[in-house]
This record gives sequence, C-alpha cells and structure tokens, in this order.
Amino acid sequence: MQSANTLLSAEARHDVLTGALSRRYFLDTLRHEVELARTIGAPLSVAIADLDHFKQINDRFGHAAGDRALEHFVEVCRTQLRPSDAIGRLGGEEFGILLP
Repeated sequence: MQSANTLLSAEARHDVLTGALSRRYFLDTLRHEVELARTIGAPLSVAIADLDHFKQINDRFGHAAGDRALEHFVEVCRTQLRPSDAIGRLGGEEFGILLP
C-alpha cells in the first residue's frame, strides 16, 4: 500500500509523458516561489513556452511523433536549466519554466 501511495504521489507531481512537473504541482511551486521572492526580495522569472504549429506534427506524422517531440523539448530544456529551475507541462504543448 505504501509503495502504491508513493507511486501515485510521484505521478501527481510529474507529467507521465514528459516527466515535467504536472500543471498542479508547477502552479503550487510557482505560488511558493512568488511568495518567497516577495518575502526575501529574491529575483524570480517565469517563462511560458507554447510550441507553435504543434498540431501539424500530430496531423502529419502521428501522435507518437508528437509525443516524442514533447519529450525532446523537455529534455532539451532540462539540459539548459539550472538545478534550481523547473519546467512544468501546463497542458497540451504549453509549458511553464520557473527560474528563481
């Protein structure tokens, strides 16, 4: 039972396809970071990435190719982000990037 709860907790925090933070967990983390930035005056940046023309990938090459494109996007972001940064999947092909 405990291992099942651990697995569910991990799935609630991360998008199953891309491994990015889930929308809910990303937004919770964002709220926390905004409050922290306000409290201590630390800089905070947030970027939104919406992959243009993504539907064309799915339509032309199929959903499996679209899934691979999303996975690749997150992998590339992770190679460029610092350990303190975070990427979350907000929905479909929209991502949030948190840069405290």
